[in-house]
Amino acid sequence: MALPPRIYCQVASVPFVLFGDYEEMGIKEYWIVDYQPFGAGKFVGEPKQPTISVCSLIGDEYEINQFRDNEPIISQIFPELKLTAHQILLTAD
Repeated sequence: MALPPRIYCQVASVPFVLFGDYEEMGIKEYWIVDYQPFGAGKFVGEPKQPTISVCSLIGDEYEINQFRDNEPIISQIFPELKLTAHQILLTAD
């Protein structure tokens, strides 16, 4: 049996989230890069602003952490990562 991917990244151009499917597959981390932002306030805040949501699988459910502007991205899969949300979102322009 093949192991599930450890991480899945989605660049959002429309609201599109498959949490239940990814949780069931055991994908440890799921990133949503919503650069426009199209997502629901749950994912991009209010007022809506470009956001990176990092969903970490804790037990059998995702815990969602959101990062914006110059906030450093915190990842369980990449603990040595030294990027801010701004640095990632800048490449979308």
